[in-house]
Amino acid sequence: MLDVYSDLFIQTRYNENSNVPESSQPLRDDVLNACHDTGGNKVNNARRWRRWPLVCLILFVGQAPAQDDPIDATLVGHWNGFAGSYGDVWGDGNYAYIGHFGHAGVHIVDISDPTNPQAVEYLLPPPNGSASAQDVKVADDLLFIGLGSNNEAAVHIVDVRNPLDPIALIDVSISGFNAIHNVFYNAGFLYFADSGTTRVGIVDLTGLDPDNPPPGPITTPKWILENVGSSFVHDMVVRDGRLYACAWDSGLWIYDVTNVATQMPTFLGSTPDGGNNTHSCWPTANGDYVVTGEEREGGGIKVYRITDQGTFVTLELTDSLALPGKQAFSVHNQVIDGYRLYNAWYQAGLQVFDIDPATGLLEFVASYDTFAGPPIGFNGAWGVYPFLGPDRVVVSDLSTGLYIIDVGPQLLVFSYPQGRPDLINPDGDSFAVEIVGQDGGALDPDSPLLHYDAGAGFVDVPLAQISESLYDVVFPSIPCGQNVSYYLSAQTTSGISVKDPLDAPSTTFETLSGFDLKIVMEDDFEADTGWVVGAPADDATTGIWERVDPNGTPAQPGNDHTPDPATMCFVTGQGSPGGPIGANDVDSGQTTLTSPVIDLLGAPNAEISYWRWYSNDTGASPNADVFVVDISNNNGSTWTNVETVGPGGPDTTGGWIFHQFSVADFVAPTAQVRLRFIASDEGDGSIVEAAMDDLQVAVIECGQTIPGDLDGDGTVGILDLLALLAAWGPCPDPPAPCPADLDGDENVGILDLLALLANWG
Repeated sequence: MLDVYSDLFIQTRYNENSNVPESSQPLRDDVLNACHDTGGNKVNNARRWRRWPLVCLILFVGQAPAQDDPIDATLVGHWNGFAGSYGDVWGDGNYAYIGHFGHAGVHIVDISDPTNPQAVEYLLPPPNGSASAQDVKVADDLLFIGLGSNNEAAVHIVDVRNPLDPIALIDVSISGFNAIHNVFYNAGFLYFADSGTTRVGIVDLTGLDPDNPPPGPITTPKWILENVGSSFVHDMVVRDGRLYACAWDSGLWIYDVTNVATQMPTFLGSTPDGGNNTHSCWPTANGDYVVTGEEREGGGIKVYRITDQGTFVTLELTDSLALPGKQAFSVHNQVIDGYRLYNAWYQAGLQVFDIDPATGLLEFVASYDTFAGPPIGFNGAWGVYPFLGPDRVVVSDLSTGLYIIDVGPQLLVFSYPQGRPDLINPDGDSFAVEIVGQDGGALDPDSPLLHYDAGAGFVDVPLAQISESLYDVVFPSIPCGQNVSYYLSAQTTSGISVKDPLDAPSTTFETLSGFDLKIVMEDDFEADTGWVVGAPADDATTGIWERVDPNGTPAQPGNDHTPDPATMCFVTGQGSPGGPIGANDVDSGQTTLTSPVIDLLGAPNAEISYWRWYSNDTGASPNADVFVVDISNNNGSTWTNVETVGPGGPDTTGGWIFHQFSVADFVAPTAQVRLRFIASDEGDGSIVEAAMDDLQVAVIECGQTIPGDLDGDGTVGILDLLALLAAWGPCPDPPAPCPADLDGDENVGILDLLALLANWG
């Protein structure tokens, strides 16, 4: 299942103004301390400038101007629901994963409402109940827990496709690694270090199937990288084919892992000044810089420029920074998103800097202090994860738990004077976008791009500038009937990248290539339009499909999807108001809902969409069943699967979810198209609920249509005549289509026959 892997991280490019030379380091440290508002947790840049107008101004004398409107770091939410200590934090989707120092447990926290984070699961990996879950990583729906104490050697791997129901899969236990302190996962390979030897272990997980994991622990590594420095390896990061190993007193070591599936990593280079407790590291988006953190009293961060020399790399120190001892004992961990550096800095909390791509110098951005105690020892902010977006930067504090922090405004705003197109001309099309800077952001006029995917991956196209802030978004020729996903991006003059939608490409805008879009059927189920409940294979005893105004349960919707005043939809069994979660859910078999016949003859580019609800993640046997959607083009004689939802995944936890498909991708469009929706509860009992609403059938018209060409083959002939004769008489009631009614009088008759014959050939 996991033969295709994506990188762990969203990449965005940042570029801000330069900072003072390293020779000014003592002055800068003192000024940063003076400019830091130690009177409270929240550090507001605007307030800081008002409070220290002269000393803060001195900090930037002789440099390029600082940000016009500095970014603020604002607390959004906080969770502190564990009696013990906390470790590292990671994020994925709407969930944060936070480990526990001195304890093997990991909490999964729902941050979909970042103002009100809620713990939804607590994992205590057996048999290492006395270990310490200091490091956690999440990727490809897998959670990796480094269990790093009491000589417990395992990395515990958990299936988190459904974070509300995590499933333990397998442990990694490699001989010779005393205790796994840090882990990293990239492109199907797991990297780990025990913070006690000069080795990095590498395990191949490309063949791991969460639905069928191996029976015992993984004990054989793919590679063991030996002699990484002369001290020990504490942490590592893998990005874009390079392994960055934090080798404590030996500094940072870089290896080529491009061909790790077949070749031992090869050494590329290391920091020229060695190291002094090199604890953590992270590269910039393009791999042209790397930042290291030194965990020690007075420990700070260093920025190195990486220069590729072909078979090796050289590293040059460009900047360094340490906070004064009266502010913090040491830096701990850091992560870089683009060129924006996020640090978890023990008693100083979250410290955010930008790295100037041209100079490698640091520019302070914002901070938020999570720790109110004195700057003594290893306490305070532990980990940071910024890749959920700048408005949901998650930080773990060893003593006070999980923080969700909003770092800064959107610097560029996209607007569409004529809106965004639902349909684009197959021969090429365009629409206008206005991109305006705000909060100190100024648009780089040469930077705006269209990123579109017409089925073969994203292609980048520069936008055509019309005026200072107005651009033309130009699509090239795209085959008619093709679904197109797209998003826009632009950069500020300081190199900060902004996308619309903000989380693109995870979220994109959608359009269709076609000359016209004709809605031939819409059904919101407010009236009975001929849907059929039941099929010969049905055997469910409860939870049979019915069209109702639903009574909600924790597993079933309480309202239909259609906006008010509509109320009706199809659900699998109507429970009583206020009833339990399993009230009339699907039990002991399957139940089928089948559409009326949909006439799509002559519609080769027909699209069908609907909103569905499916929940199978509770009960005695959660995530064991599936929801099946099939299509037929011969009135149900045979069926072709369109989609199967489940047994696990994000679509199995309830909620209205949109799905759209092209009919021709599955069957040839005919006059006898039907859909069916099958919900089932097989085997051990569990809570299964499904619902369906707002079906729409649309036809994309491609080119000039010929009256009478009912089968869409470009000619009018015997098949078209037979189709017209088969439809002779009054048209069916709307919303059913009537393509043979060529004159639009809602009746197929002699005038339609004459029109067809007039176009014969």
